[in-house]
Amino acid sequence: MSPQTEKRQNERQSCEFATGFHVFDAEEVEWEGIVRDVSETGLGVEAPRGFSPGTILAFQLESVTLLSVVHERPANRGRFLGCRFLRPLDTAQVRAIASRPPAVSKLPVLLH
Repeated sequence: MSPQTEKRQNERQSCEFATGFHVFDAEEVEWEGIVRDVSETGLGVEAPRGFSPGTILAFQLESVTLLSVVHERPANRGRFLGCRFLRPLDTAQVRAIASRPPAVSKLPVLLH
């Protein structure tokens, strides 16, 4: 088996906090996700459902922030979404987001 090629351009900062998000420009319910990592160009989030690549999501981070779904895969609590910021963050913004205290999530834990 060949080693997986790292495609990220920026170093990810590990974190773990709950935040709300919704599909941008849609009258859809707000979802809650657990942000697992963040960089200047994107973040990884566990969500209760998947979204197609290219879907624009609005996350409540330091302010409402738009991201595009790049990929999704199964996760412990639903789906893991790899998302790219529509406007990259600076280093101070990444540090501020990564240092948010953990919050209690309402996401169900899926037992296998």
